[in-house]
Amino acid sequence: MKILQRLSASKLTPVFIRLFLRLKSSRERPSAPLGSRLLTNPDDVFKHNTWDHVQWTEEDKENARRKVEENSTVQLPLKEQDEFDKEASLHWNSFYEVHQDRFFKDRNWLCLEFPELFPLAVKDQTGSSQESPQTFAFPGQHASFRILEVGCGVGNSVFPILNIVLILDVILAVFVLSSIHPKRIEGVINRISAYLKPGGTFLFRDYGRYDLTQLRFKKGQCVSESFYMRGDGTCVYFFTKEEVHQLFTKAGLEETQNLEDRRLQVNRGRKVIMHRVWIQSKYRKPYLLLLHSHMGQIYSDSH
Repeated sequence: MKILQRLSASKLTPVFIRLFLRLKSSRERPSAPLGSRLLTNPDDVFKHNTWDHVQWTEEDKENARRKVEENSTVQLPLKEQDEFDKEASLHWNSFYEVHQDRFFKDRNWLCLEFPELFPLAVKDQTGSSQESPQTFAFPGQHASFRILEVGCGVGNSVFPILNIVLILDVILAVFVLSSIHPKRIEGVINRISAYLKPGGTFLFRDYGRYDLTQLRFKKGQCVSESFYMRGDGTCVYFFTKEEVHQLFTKAGLEETQNLEDRRLQVNRGRKVIMHRVWIQSKYRKPYLLLLHSHMGQIYSDSH
């Protein structure tokens, strides 16, 4: 996990503008949200590598459902499930020892899909007379805009260290929560959300149900419903819009965006089409929670 220690409007603005203009002019990435390249004529399917907002036919849905049902009939033995669950961090460490920074591409699309990460005007809060909630110095304590990028794991190490509440403007979790066991995801979201300021935003993007990746798993790789173990021992979960909404609202956050990103990726050389599904969401911590907290404190002090 990383905290951006010092951000200013003068530094952020030119960076944001350069990235935005570069990506907007690129043919590889249509404008946000979730792209704007629509396939209106099936005969044009091999003209581009990617099509956005793809509508699945009933046959597509049934084929995907049947494939998932098939690869879920034989699940990983319980003993092996427990072993891999206990050693999950070791498998991810091994993964990054092998691949280093070569496996995942830089997410240059972030400034388009999540502009909340690049504020054009950031107020300096250093001179504020409001009492600070932290009890000790921490990296970025004087920054006027703070971001927490969530990495793989369940927070056993970082949260005891990050013993400060209500300091973050943005939390970013991109293809992270899917690596956590489904029974722990709700608890992780609850714990992370506690560090958001009222008005702060939680940005989420991850695998969606019936994504091509899910359909490619074989029998015996399924751990539980929509949760699979890869050959290298790392795991992945596939979300639905409905359960994402439930997870974040149960954490006390308000939905500002919850989209199912359905795309058609095309291998024009092999004449193969592939359905991809991701969930992209934004949830905000309401100011009302802070008001309730203050009212509760006032009531407690008066009695």
